[in-house]
Amino acid sequence: MPRLKRFLAMAMLAGFSSTSLSANAMAQSNAMAELYGMGVHAYFGHDYVQAEQMLSQVAASGTKDSRVFYFLGLAREMNGGGGQSDFDTGARLEAEGHRVVNVGSALSRVQGSLRGKIEQARRSARVAVLQEKLAKMAERASKVPVPDPMAVPTQPEVTSGPFGTDEGMASSEKSPAADPETTAAAGGVGGAATDATTDPFSDDPEPAAADPFATDAGGAPADPFNNSGPAADPFNTDTSAPDTSDPFSGGGSDPFSGGDDPFK
Repeated sequence: MPRLKRFLAMAMLAGFSSTSLSANAMAQSNAMAELYGMGVHAYFGHDYVQAEQMLSQVAASGTKDSRVFYFLGLAREMNGGGGQSDFDTGARLEAEGHRVVNVGSALSRVQGSLRGKIEQARRSARVAVLQEKLAKMAERASKVPVPDPMAVPTQPEVTSGPFGTDEGMASSEKSPAADPETTAAAGGVGGAATDATTDPFSDDPEPAAADPFATDAGGAPADPFNNSGPAADPFNTDTSAPDTSDPFSGGGSDPFSGGDDPFK
């Protein structure tokens, strides 16, 4: 129980501290804003010494408001010069966008050569910040590898495959190499077997092969289907003895002839 109380007390103290810091920061910001307003009022009231003192305090607080440095430079210029560095600082803060404020409205009453100096500083700052951003982008892009458009793409090497080459396959899966002696004895790859003793450069003529279309001595080709006698016609009938047995002739008994007619 005491531990819980101690934990709650520490949490309340931390919350109070953070709240107090936030309140202090807000109070300081409000005080600087009020002091800035008083300095601007002193400048337009032609009290340039008082304006420079007040605006110097606001600038020393670490403000990012570009208007503070513009009016501080104006007050210093009216007090004898030296306000160009303040113009450059204010222009840099405005170009970097640390705090968005309405500079044009604040400087609407400032005209003449001093306003020209401020506008020149603003343009130079915008160009400088833009160049820095482009340089950073180019540096990031240079770190990204760019492919060579003239490079020839390489084909992937096929090491194995069911229908590819024998490379990368086991020795037991490779196709057996052809034996030169066996190939020569068989008449070459895909050829018929030849006699090993046959000399291809010999002048002796080779024996002629039997001609399956050769004719006999009479000039007529031999008929492999020829028989010694005329073949019997399986569909031939003997016409020497006509068949007299006609089932529709009058020689038979007509079951419808004679007899009693039941319809008479």
